[in-house]
Amino acid sequence: MSGTVEIYTVRDEENLRDGEMTYGQNIENRADAAADAYDRCQRDRTIRKVAYYAINDEGDFKVLFVYENPNPAFVKRSKPRPVQAAGSRVRSAGRRPKGPRKASMLEKFLDVLRE
Repeated sequence: MSGTVEIYTVRDEENLRDGEMTYGQNIENRADAAADAYDRCQRDRTIRKVAYYAINDEGDFKVLFVYENPNPAFVKRSKPRPVQAAGSRVRSAGRRPKGPRKASMLEKFLDVLRE
């Protein structure tokens, strides 16, 4: 097959269009693409999907091979910490604001005596 092969690698929850694209000159057929996809997923466990598109000299393409990694390793990404201005307090997303303060037993007892 003359022309080149575009290789799209997808990680985590990316779409195929958002994945990383590279060119492969040594992939001639579907068997070469399958071997290359398996090798890529063994070297980099974060790859979720690999797609191979054969591009001819006129710019037309066809799907050569698509491989989905059966056990991808997802990378945990930490959320950026909120920036805190001097003298201010930043409330975390997991905490609920406190409601009104409950009266203590002593305050309840004194309220009964006042009535």
